[in-house]
Amino acid sequence: MSNGTTSDAPPAESGDRIGRDGNAAGGASTDPLGSLDPDLARILRHDIKTPLQAASLNLELLALEQDGNADVTEAIASIQASLDTAVAMLQRFEHG
Repeated sequence: MSNGTTSDAPPAESGDRIGRDGNAAGGASTDPLGSLDPDLARILRHDIKTPLQAASLNLELLALEQDGNADVTEAIASIQASLDTAVAMLQRFEHG
């Protein structure tokens, strides 16, 4: 996007260090909160997941408002994919 407010640098790939499925580049997935008390880890995951889901909802509304503006909707889709990946990682650790 070249609107003067954002960088024209290519977006960072979420798979650079962590695979797109949320696993470490080497393979196996380990819970970064695994060393904490399970109840505290659950609360932290919830506290992280809630604003991510709110941001996702706001992006959906923005996408509806910007329908027809290809540059903006493409950027929104990229951000949405990153949010979806983060929420999926939290859910996997929550239930796995």
